[in-house]
Amino acid sequence: MVSKVLCIIHGARQDERRADDWMVPLELKLRSEADYQVVQRIHYGWTSGVAFRFPIVGWFVRRNRTRLVQTTVADLHEKYPGARIDVIAYSAGTWFVQHSMMRGAKERRTSLGRVVYFASIVDQMTDWTDVPVERVLNCYSPVDKVVRRLPGFGEAGNVGFLLQNEKVRNVELPGYSHGDYTLPGPAWEAARDFLV
Repeated sequence: MVSKVLCIIHGARQDERRADDWMVPLELKLRSEADYQVVQRIHYGWTSGVAFRFPIVGWFVRRNRTRLVQTTVADLHEKYPGARIDVIAYSAGTWFVQHSMMRGAKERRTSLGRVVYFASIVDQMTDWTDVPVERVLNCYSPVDKVVRRLPGFGEAGNVGFLLQNEKVRNVELPGYSHGDYTLPGPAWEAARDFLV
């Protein structure tokens, strides 16, 4: 019986090949070191930063990507009843995961076990009290210039989540640039330790 399932979701400006360059090694590490029986890589395709941020087009892009996360997680819950569904999300993927848990009727909201955010563009003032998630690890870096250049979204990837409660743990990774999260190193180790 499957007890733990992991989803990994990439950032906006990564096609499937480029995303798999880091997602596959991370998957292999977590299959062996964190005992995941099933790993689902969620690919939503390359998305330009302009399309993501532009008011009208961006709304459709963000909505469709959020629905993809909701559908994928719902399918995994159905296929593996009783399994804990965990997620690692990077950059724009963090926005889609966050909004899959917060948007829509409660029966459509994504319910997750443990969530790891790398370079999050989620609102740093998020109140996690009623978000359907067991625990959150937010790996952030004050020098991540990409997160800083996304006004109108969140800066949890630069400053951490400021309204902490027992669900949330922030881990500062000094000197980490945006792309460093896609390489083996302290972020991957923190994720592994959190997900075990």
